[in-house]
Amino acid sequence: SQGPSAREEEIFARLRERVDLETLHRRRVVVVGVGSVGSAIARQLALSGVGHLVLVDGDLLEAHNLVRHELTDRKYLGMNKANGMTLMLGGTVPGLDVRSVPR
Repeated sequence: SQGPSAREEEIFARLRERVDLETLHRRRVVVVGVGSVGSAIARQLALSGVGHLVLVDGDLLEAHNLVRHELTDRKYLGMNKANGMTLMLGGTVPGLDVRSVPR
């Protein structure tokens, strides 16, 4: 297996001495509901080293959600929240396997 990328090292450096990142990278976590609370939890799990996330939500991101949701970019408006979070996290957390279930 390849070693961590420079971006991974930057993101996970603060955790390296505190947790077993190799074990966390092998873990799969399912987050059901990625609204304001679930989206924050999903983001923190990804930034904490969990390697596989499955995000489940049937709702669409609406303008009134932007003030409290992790998806603050208007480009996600009208998109399913699970799909949007998958795009956002997949593009910002290297090595993360993130999938969505839009229902």
